[in-house]
Amino acid sequence: MRRLITGVATVVTWGIAAMDACGQTAGVQGEAGAKPKVKSEAEKAVEKAEMQKAMEKAAADQERVLKGAVAVGREWMKAVEAGDYGKGMKRWGYQAFERHAEGDVVATLKGQTAELGRLKSALLLEDRSLVDLSGPPEKPGSYVTLRWFSRYERRAQREYLVVHEPVKDGDGPRILGLRREELPMGKEGAVELAADIGHAVMLRLRELPEAVWRPYVLEAEAIATGMKLVLPPLPGDPGPEQRDKAGAAVVEYLMDGINPLLEKLDDAGGRREARMVLTSFALLIAYKPGEELVERLGAVIGADGAKSGLPAGLWQPVVKAVVDKEPAARVYELVQTMVSDVALHLRTEERDRVLAGSARELLDKAFANMAGLKSYEVKAEFRAGEKTAWMEAAMTLEAAEVKLTGFDGAKQARLAGKQGFWVSGDEGKTWVEDGDRETAAGLLRTLTSPVDPGFKVTSQHEFTVEGEEVVNGERLVRVRSREATPEAPLDYWVLMSKSGPVIRRAVVVLSFGNVPALAELVYTKLGKPVVITQLEEVPAAGSVPGGGGR
Repeated sequence: MRRLITGVATVVTWGIAAMDACGQTAGVQGEAGAKPKVKSEAEKAVEKAEMQKAMEKAAADQERVLKGAVAVGREWMKAVEAGDYGKGMKRWGYQAFERHAEGDVVATLKGQTAELGRLKSALLLEDRSLVDLSGPPEKPGSYVTLRWFSRYERRAQREYLVVHEPVKDGDGPRILGLRREELPMGKEGAVELAADIGHAVMLRLRELPEAVWRPYVLEAEAIATGMKLVLPPLPGDPGPEQRDKAGAAVVEYLMDGINPLLEKLDDAGGRREARMVLTSFALLIAYKPGEELVERLGAVIGADGAKSGLPAGLWQPVVKAVVDKEPAARVYELVQTMVSDVALHLRTEERDRVLAGSARELLDKAFANMAGLKSYEVKAEFRAGEKTAWMEAAMTLEAAEVKLTGFDGAKQARLAGKQGFWVSGDEGKTWVEDGDRETAAGLLRTLTSPVDPGFKVTSQHEFTVEGEEVVNGERLVRVRSREATPEAPLDYWVLMSKSGPVIRRAVVVLSFGNVPALAELVYTKLGKPVVITQLEEVPAAGSVPGGGGR
């Protein structure tokens, strides 16, 4: 996997550094035991010209691949913003539908977006994108992972689009996958916040367009807000007459100006890790091999890395590159790799800490958090033999609306709340007072019982943590009952949200209409506003028209 470099060095320069790192520019060795052949200046010049030509071709290929991937990514984001998934799915490749039908993928993506609200903007974080020009042997081709900072109505988050262009496919680049993540908090958040600040000031210093560096500022502000921090103002533009002093001002900002923010973080909150990242960007801005300031900055990175307790393999390559006076492009690549690897390490460390507790403890916390939600939606599919039934519901503390399709295909909707109990047989066009309130209550129990702490599921079953899985673009922790079988599963997928663990998905055996059925339930809009039909008027009895939602 190759990391894209922009704003610091050309792709060609990066290519040279990468080849140096792989030993591809070293002198040609002779036979075993023989002395290396000494090349003439003419031979060296020819070799250098051939290598330059090869790297220019590789750079052109990389630029073409990246531009194609970005164009596809922007088309998809525009389709999401417009709510036109039919148009957007034309940019997806067939491999995305190897396990799921296109309609199911569309429904899943729509459901996720509905929970987030309308997409307001999607900003590309280009320097954090990855480019792989070859791919694995079994599926060769180029792979580009585009990283976006996306702002939806209800929250901002990160999105990763994987774009693949097969070697023998003439259809061009196609989207292979999508992953969405909440903005990081804790130590990982501190590192990513520092990286965003570093990118913003560095790219701005390079006088790149605001559209290139502004996304990092916006993501940094969003992360800071989530962590209850205040982002210090970026250093001002010194103007053309003071341009030569701008670099020193930015280095001073990264080393000292950001201290008010770091003071709000203690060591347990990622202060050392964040300072190490900020120092690394100061290093990139000031970098000239062998200079005293650069060597001091390298020493600071090493000291903070050692005191933070991070594995040495994460930060030592940067320190070694400074000592070895590596080219700037190589140091840039190592810093980018360090930032990504440190963030991933901290996320994994936090996940392992959570998973180190018992599965029962994790589920009990998730059930308690579900019980504390003021609203959510749930969709359920029930399978009994060859028959299938569906239910979906919107619930608040005061009301609920359930829509269902039975095993016989009959459709029904029910309302319960302060307005009383109502039932509709024509998909909500008209309503009559529900004389069978127990059925309505039973339907609600069916949907809530898998996540209701009152049912004491963890007291009746022993669970184990199976590990982390990516489901519909989300990282979920899978917890399974030891007694579960394929015919009688009892599995939960836990979302580690900022407010604590919650249940995203459950697969259990439930009764639907007195028929035992295999049920798959998905809980969304957790704690978010939901829409429940409000009747325009509620007479004592009889039929009333459906009203507007809220």
